[in-house]
Amino acid sequence: LSHVPCTKANLGPKVRYFGLMIRRLIAAMHDDNLVDDRDYYGNKRLELSGQLISVLFEDQFKNMNTDLQKQADIHLSKWHQSGGARRSDVSTYPDILELWTDRSRLT
Repeated sequence: LSHVPCTKANLGPKVRYFGLMIRRLIAAMHDDNLVDDRDYYGNKRLELSGQLISVLFEDQFKNMNTDLQKQADIHLSKWHQSGGARRSDVSTYPDILELWTDRSRLT
């Protein structure tokens, strides 16, 4: 009964808990419907591989979006500061996806 707190040498909560367990045991002896096998495999909640992979994909997708946004902010601010935004030539616009895929190939 180590999970029942006992303050200032007061054993009252432990005695009440012990009495409750004895009461449940006696009740289960007389009524089979009160017996519950919590360790039974059918009572366990399972997380299947598809669910785990979807959670992993979601986390990685969020990380990718965050990294892509950071890189876009960095490269677009550099492009804007260098005066590329003032020119009308669209070819000077940085290709953020190209920069990100280069980085992803290295890792």
